[in-house]
Amino acid sequence: MKVTKSQLKQIIKEEIAADPALRSAIDNLASKIDSLDVSIDYLTSAITGEDAFSIGLSQKATGRMQTTPTRITVDENDSGETENEN
Repeated sequence: MKVTKSQLKQIIKEEIAADPALRSAIDNLASKIDSLDVSIDYLTSAITGEDAFSIGLSQKATGRMQTTPTRITVDENDSGETENEN
């Protein structure tokens, strides 16, 4: 017996609706994942220097594979010339 995608969705919905404990477990797991996502945004913020709120917004807008801009630091004391050791 082949089950279509829409039939599978309907079966899953029926199973979730029939078991309140399963629904509660799924809701609890989903809230833990959301909390973990926020924690990772703050960790990313600490590493990259980008604002955690903007990281979360850009992920919602562009997806999880959004790349952060590369930051280049310039040493103001560096003239760009190499020293001659002679």
